[in-house]
Amino acid sequence: MEDATAFSPTSEPADSGISEVDTMKDARRLYPWPSGLQEIVSRLWRALSSSYYTESLEMVILEFFKHILFQYVRVNVFESPLLHFLAMLGIDEDTHRLREGNDFSFILAGMVYCCRVLGVKIILPTTFRRGETAEDDERFLELRLKHLADGSFSPIAEMISLLAYSRHYAFNHANAGTIS
Repeated sequence: MEDATAFSPTSEPADSGISEVDTMKDARRLYPWPSGLQEIVSRLWRALSSSYYTESLEMVILEFFKHILFQYVRVNVFESPLLHFLAMLGIDEDTHRLREGNDFSFILAGMVYCCRVLGVKIILPTTFRRGETAEDDERFLELRLKHLADGSFSPIAEMISLLAYSRHYAFNHANAGTIS
């Protein structure tokens, strides 16, 4: 089993006498780990790498997504691990430049859809859906408005704003096939 501290932003490669290039050094330095995320990632890593882990894998995964989806993002959007990851997806590895709106909007749309589905799964767990009451419906609507809708200070709202921008860009982009 690998060491769970592999995700530590301060861990350095082990001194084995051989000089290794630490390819994750800049990533660890640039990414600000929000409080509690490092512990959840360590638990997730242990759950994924061990077949006899005591905690339910599904519960650890849902807790991880709850931590990254249901947070507030106001000034520095890159404090959100989800938006930080999305920024990395926006870099085209062939050209080493940012992707254009046409090339990035479908990735962004898929991420928004998946995050909303995960958000609903977290707010309304499958085991409790049969015995729902009107109070559960109100709680769902309140949390949906607070974390999964546009206009809130959440990663999903930021993703929806980026999606609207990329859609606007895609509509105003010249389509060579249509012109010819």
